[in-house]
Amino acid sequence: MSRALDALPAPLRSLHRFGVLRDLDIYLVEMLRRRNEGGKPEAKALLACCLASRVVDEGHICLVLSDVSPGWVAGLATDAGLGEDNLPPEAMELCRELAAAGVPALIEEGRGLIGTPESASPVVAHAERLYLRRYWRYESSVASKLREMSRSVIGSKRPPGMSDTLAAMLPEREQRRAAQAAMERRLTVITGGPGTGKTYTAARILALLLRYGGSGALPVVRLAAPTGKGAARLDESVRDAMKAIGEDDEALLESVAEACTIDRLLGYVSGSPYFRHNRDNPLPADAVLIDEASMVDLPKMAKLLDALDDDCRLVLLGDMHQLASVDPGSVMADLCTSPCLAESVIELTDSRRFPAGSPVAELGRAVNAAAPPSGGAAAWKRLTELDGENPAEGRIVLHAVPAILCEHAGRPLPDLSASVLRGFDKFVEAADPAKAFAALAQFRILCALRRGPHGVETVNGLVENILSSKTRPEGLPKKLRDGRRLVVDGEFYHHRVVMVTRNDYSMELFNGDVGIVMPDDEEPDRLVVWFQSRRGDTGLRKIPCRLLPEHETAFAITVHKAQGSEFDQVLVLLPERDSPVLTKELIYTAITRTRGGVELWCNRDVFEAAAQRAVRRSSGLLSQLATTPPSDEARGLMAASSRTSALAPNGA
Repeated sequence: MSRALDALPAPLRSLHRFGVLRDLDIYLVEMLRRRNEGGKPEAKALLACCLASRVVDEGHICLVLSDVSPGWVAGLATDAGLGEDNLPPEAMELCRELAAAGVPALIEEGRGLIGTPESASPVVAHAERLYLRRYWRYESSVASKLREMSRSVIGSKRPPGMSDTLAAMLPEREQRRAAQAAMERRLTVITGGPGTGKTYTAARILALLLRYGGSGALPVVRLAAPTGKGAARLDESVRDAMKAIGEDDEALLESVAEACTIDRLLGYVSGSPYFRHNRDNPLPADAVLIDEASMVDLPKMAKLLDALDDDCRLVLLGDMHQLASVDPGSVMADLCTSPCLAESVIELTDSRRFPAGSPVAELGRAVNAAAPPSGGAAAWKRLTELDGENPAEGRIVLHAVPAILCEHAGRPLPDLSASVLRGFDKFVEAADPAKAFAALAQFRILCALRRGPHGVETVNGLVENILSSKTRPEGLPKKLRDGRRLVVDGEFYHHRVVMVTRNDYSMELFNGDVGIVMPDDEEPDRLVVWFQSRRGDTGLRKIPCRLLPEHETAFAITVHKAQGSEFDQVLVLLPERDSPVLTKELIYTAITRTRGGVELWCNRDVFEAAAQRAVRRSSGLLSQLATTPPSDEARGLMAASSRTSALAPNGA
């Protein structure tokens, strides 16, 4: 590492020392510089290349030159308290020069490292944006393929009887419009909040496709979601809905393959960035339906689209207001706001989970509408008005957040202890895995952060403390004061909740799968980890503790991990201090995970700042959707991307 640093200009070494640039950024640019045959790039161009790499870690697709300022650069530092005044003057001056530089100047100073899309340079400069070439190819490919699919009309003439079937299946106008679009177009995007009937509509779309979408043989339909948990839920929901409308013919159901993760759908090749299915080996499917599409990042969307045959339909389900994907891009939000795809995008607005006027629905609406400079204050005002209302559905209870969630001697706060004991009461009393899973679906703690005094790592420890403690807060009902206590002894203990954090295809366990440690039904003295069946029925399966892949305790989970989940009640915990991680999308996603009510722990200043801070992912996807690349270029983009794998992350 020292050799790579020594070869770079002093301002870049300073930015690395302060954590603005990562080792990966330095290695990448030094490797490209050594391989470059165009000359010796200047410091400004080298910084641009480093930042184009660095911003990908922040979820961006590209570096927007106008964003580069001393304050913005300081915000990338690993030390969150670092300000622009702390950074070396020569580094800040170089940042100012970069922000003022135009694309032509950077191409000239880059001397082979930076070039136009048509060049062979590793960094692409286009419309005041800089991309690592791989991400430029992903973005261009996605834009081109989606434009092509949105314009592709499969059949404008309805088969006999379909109109009557459509009206009988879907009484609501927007749902019928979504189904009609899916029957007539290759691309359909269905967005809407919780309970608006996205899966309900999708199940009926599948039924219509099975009845009217084939030419003789039954069409082959594939279902997928970003996570294993989401895939299992999608499979159960779609099959239950199809049976409810009379589509319970075994031949029909068999033509809809079991839902799986997108990685498995595409044929993940272990230890490589490739998938078995691609342009040269497309998916054997007539229609593909993807749930929780807001969690799909740009690279994964590019590879999904690349694997679809020229006449395959694609239906995307998701909520444009939810959190963007963990990895780079905000594809779902971009698709839903692109005027070029307007005929393929249908928004469902009528929620059955939250009746009109319910506190959760009202708060979600206020957060979505919040915008600087006063939107956060308006959302907080609405929250305080809703606090304590006691309707049949959607009650909100507000608590202030202290700096530390413990009193003296490390004892958890009484209010927090009481909430945890009430929320997990039925779970800790459950005598068998089936009852434990049913009880676990009733309550969960959602944290904004992973680390820190209000993050999941700390909170899970507090929950274990609360549920195992012999002393419990005064004022609790006798049942809770005298209820069962967990015995937290070792890594695996009775009733520990775990979440898998890494896919293990051999065990059929996937990132996001939740298990419960309980006794083996055949050997009661031995603890195993129980998981719900992947087919969504009441069956359970057990895994020996020693075979469990990477995992973590999951009484509390991050809001990101909770996407797509539903609980009867949630306790949402925001940190005491503001953080760039806190956004309106995070608050909206957290509070809408409930079917019943929300206990929200937050402070006014933090809530107001978060409610009016929207996720902003730098990308050119909207711009590229508005243009039409040459068809031969579009067809060659992903093939070229597949050949450029040296810098590709595994599975991306």
